Amino acid sequence: WLPCVHKIGFISVLKGTVSNLNFDGLSVLGGADDDHDPTSYYVGGLAGQASHSTIANVHITRAQVQGQSYVGGLVGEIDDGDHTDIRHSSYQGAIKGKRKVGGLVGYSSALIFQSFADVEIYAYTESLDRSRYGEKIGGLVGESRGTLQECHATGIIVPMECLSISQVGGLVGYNSSAIWRSYASVDIGE
Repeated sequence: WLPCVHKIGFISVLKGTVSNLNFDGLSVLGGADDDHDPTSYYVGGLAGQASHSTIANVHITRAQVQGQSYVGGLVGEIDDGDHTDIRHSSYQGAIKGKRKVGGLVGYSSALIFQSFADVEIYAYTESLDRSRYGEKIGGLVGESRGTLQECHATGIIVPMECLSISQVGGLVGYNSSAIWRSYASVDIGE
């Protein structure tokens, strides 16, 4: 048995349709260094990466997901233009990450429709370099280049041993696309 270092999730890389799944108490923890800081990229509860996919009616509750970059409660990274969509899905639980971290998706170019996250996101920096900072952290999506429609996020985003975190938002950390009828009620701070 060899542990996965990157592209970690219930499914490592998703290309297809996943629907009508419920997970309770799911734990997806990427690799860690000697100081227990996450080192893995592309980590998600359902999938580390997804492309040309449909995710519908997938719900994850009482979960924890941990990675360094491209970390999401549902999917770590979706980067395929508009060929993937997430519909009627949710994540509830804790997430620990550093860059491109979101309650549903860390980095997304997908359409996300009528979905939500209720999260505790812990943004951290490397133990040996406290001058570094967390970035692109959002209650729903860390970095969004896709459309969000009728979505919401609740919870808290907490900087852990960071001097600063940048591009942080209750709904999206960094957005360059459309957001329709969506909202966030996420506390940001300690």
